[in-house]
Amino acid sequence: MNKPLNILIAGVMLIATLPGLAADDIGVFETVLRSATTFEETNDALVEAIGRSDFVLHASHDVRVPDGAHKARVHVLTSPDYLAAAAGESPRTVSAQVLRLAVYTWDEGQKTHINMANPVAQAQVFYAGSDNKAALVQASGNAAAALRALVAGIPGEKVSIQTEPK
Repeated sequence: MNKPLNILIAGVMLIATLPGLAADDIGVFETVLRSATTFEETNDALVEAIGRSDFVLHASHDVRVPDGAHKARVHVLTSPDYLAAAAGESPRTVSAQVLRLAVYTWDEGQKTHINMANPVAQAQVFYAGSDNKAALVQASGNAAAALRALVAGIPGEKVSIQTEPK
């Protein structure tokens, strides 16, 4: 594995182990779309939307699920605005600035969904000791809203379901 992916995985694992630092009503992950199309069509539409946005797509990774029970693809992004807001922070907080959207199948009939690693939950953990915490949580909220807006043009039901751990 390469170093950026190792950092990403470590950041996700850290977030998952520290959910108590986030507000009770904010999950580490948020389902943002119940797609009306196939996995492939949903993923293609998401990649096209990312390409038209200000987000920078750094990587996409197919997640292997045992016995091919589900399909899953994670897209790793950054937001220039969020990066700028966090520019003066400790390098140890970089995981909060890595944004992730996942397209995956789930439920009966393998329906396709999109979720995001919730930037607000991450910000509340990584910037807990920062003098700029309020501004950084606001910037993470702006990034989360921009991710939701990015998905809004994809056919399906727009949702905001906070998922465990909370």
